[in-house]
Amino acid sequence: MFKLPGDAPFDKGQRDFLSEFLRGCSAEQRAWLGRHLDAGGQVAQPGDSGNLLVLYGTESGNSEELAARSAKLAKRKGFKATMKNMSESGLEDLARAESLLVVVSTWGEGDPPESAEGFHSALMSGETDLSGVRYSVCALGDTSYEHFCKVGRDVDQQLDKLGATRVTSRVDCDVDFEESYEEWVERALEGLGGSAINTSTLVSSPVAATTAKYGKKNPFPARLLDKVLLNASGSAKETWHFELSLEGSGLNYEVGDSLAVVPTNADDVVDSLLGAVGLTGDEIVKTRSSGDKALREALREDYDITALSRKVASA
Repeated sequence: MFKLPGDAPFDKGQRDFLSEFLRGCSAEQRAWLGRHLDAGGQVAQPGDSGNLLVLYGTESGNSEELAARSAKLAKRKGFKATMKNMSESGLEDLARAESLLVVVSTWGEGDPPESAEGFHSALMSGETDLSGVRYSVCALGDTSYEHFCKVGRDVDQQLDKLGATRVTSRVDCDVDFEESYEEWVERALEGLGGSAINTSTLVSSPVAATTAKYGKKNPFPARLLDKVLLNASGSAKETWHFELSLEGSGLNYEVGDSLAVVPTNADDVVDSLLGAVGLTGDEIVKTRSSGDKALREALREDYDITALSRKVASA
């Protein structure tokens, strides 16, 4: 049983409170407190792990989201992290960076995001000496395309060619990128010298616990309130305005928030596919994103079965 000694510099009430609190902490949690509480009773800041540039190139917003998460985690690990869009960056930014994380997607048939075209072109043709830069690359792509993660591979190879030091191998993420990204960012920040702060022991606030109820693995089934076609009659384009209800979710959508829509395949399309291959849909299959489940459910929720990919066309 954990108990503060009688000569601890606290009155009896404080000693009883702290003894009770610390008794409920694991050894790891008590060690964390010992390392991070200074003499003033405030949580000490992690050691300075240096300047870090988190550079991203995005078309749909995924790279920007992951870059923001990377910068936030890096700050908790002691880095002075700055996040920057490739559209606002040049080779001089890379040359000034002590440490560099790159998150970039591949668009279409091996092209960089439109906002990153200028940076990508300058990097691939540049000769700037980056020998003082340590880096790692997270490439986003889609394996249904021939040039999967090509832009990320290009950036990774060119940084190495210009003398930068790769601290951990590049990760090539498919459309289900969450697990691959999380493993990469932990390895990359560790390789760059980030402080070993175990954030899993931090106590979440009641608000955080509530807002975490819904997410990618447990999406909220929002009701569509309205949809309006914004283009004029006869236009070749279709731009839609959608209104969704978050009633009952406990979520509040604010300016600057992002919303992800999780699509599912229509039941009649799933039935047609199952009929074509002679399966019932009750067969149990293993999916990358949600484990074991019935084939019918997996086809409805986990796979794009409507796109004619190069793999399907050549099969």
